[in-house]
Amino acid sequence: QELTQEKTYRDLREALDNKKKVYILNLDNQKLTEIPSSIGKLINLQELYLRSNQISVLPPEVFLLPNLQVLALGENQLSELPKEIGQLKQLEQLDLFKNHLSVLPNEICNLTLLKQLDLGWNQIEALPESLGKLTQLQKLNLFRNELVSLPQSISHLVNLLEFDVHDNHLTSLPDSIGNLTLISELNLEKNELTVLPASIVQMKSLKKLIINQNKLVKIPTDLDKLVNLEELNLSNNKITLVEGNTFNLPNVTYIDLSINKIKKITAKMNNLPKLTTLYLSANQLTVIPSNVFQA
Repeated sequence: QELTQEKTYRDLREALDNKKKVYILNLDNQKLTEIPSSIGKLINLQELYLRSNQISVLPPEVFLLPNLQVLALGENQLSELPKEIGQLKQLEQLDLFKNHLSVLPNEICNLTLLKQLDLGWNQIEALPESLGKLTQLQKLNLFRNELVSLPQSISHLVNLLEFDVHDNHLTSLPDSIGNLTLISELNLEKNELTVLPASIVQMKSLKKLIINQNKLVKIPTDLDKLVNLEELNLSNNKITLVEGNTFNLPNVTYIDLSINKIKKITAKMNNLPKLTTLYLSANQLTVIPSNVFQA
């Protein structure tokens, strides 16, 4: 049902007085420490916003709302996500940003209509392999967690458009990450990556690739296959050599290679017609290579 014309209720008592007419309930910023069980009476509720409160436990009644499509719980005190979350089969958006979660229940894989999942700023150490069943996901935020790896099944999320996993402890990426061909923005900043999988050049829709503050020692020599790339940030790594067709990128406007250990740039750079910014500071170059001037 289209909800643009529906009233947004901001008072639970008023909502309970109009139980069957309530489709959107927004209780953001109301200093709530718990969710009243009476919320289960709002059987037609489709969007529930509870952000920026002090909620630490979710009552079972929340998981009995059969029509819920949006559940926003960002900036609360949740340390556990009950397995009953899997009962919300109509859910399309789940916001758990900035809580205290360290694990996710396998039952999250039952949310097969989910399009947006925000798990940023938690303490999650590992993701269930079943995450790959959320094939309708378009936006996945995992930044500022404690992840050291990603499940191989993440390559099944073929509808992803945005994927942010910055500020974790990733040492590698799944070889099959190249299957995510619709992603336009990939943020891997502040991890511990030493190498990129060869398949990354299959991500043809990438416009922004952010990999600064990692431990990369080399970069793929065929990055030129990312023909739609507009921004490339590789600063603050351990790169020593730039070679091959790495930088023949016809749509790129911004390249940052600063704060590396680059001694030599032999890469072809004669096809950078839109480049406006190139950072090379804090490297070990003694002269600016002539091919840089071609750029």
